[in-house]
Amino acid sequence: MTRDFTLTLTAGNTWYSLWDLIKESFGELWDATFSNLPYIPSLVSSLKVQNLTPGVHVFRTETPDDPYVQKGFDFVGYAWDLDEAPSNWIDLKSKYYSTDAAGSKINVSIIAN
Repeated sequence: MTRDFTLTLTAGNTWYSLWDLIKESFGELWDATFSNLPYIPSLVSSLKVQNLTPGVHVFRTETPDDPYVQKGFDFVGYAWDLDEAPSNWIDLKSKYYSTDAAGSKINVSIIAN
């Protein structure tokens, strides 16, 4: 199963949970039981993220509260970040993203087995 999203990081220098961004993209339609929405797994085998805002840096980490994590992994406008696993081991709830400019957009593509 493949799902694609375009998400907005509304504030600069703020860490956002990827799972929370996905939920917020559905607004009032979000249904945790998925009885009225297509199923969206929180554990996936492939996670692709593309920075859609030229000249802007997007940062990725799994530990946003760690004082020793400066900014995490950095990818600049239109660059792709790819995580793959042999099974559904990538936890979307433990992925956090930040940007240096408000209103930055990212494309997210997930694949689950």
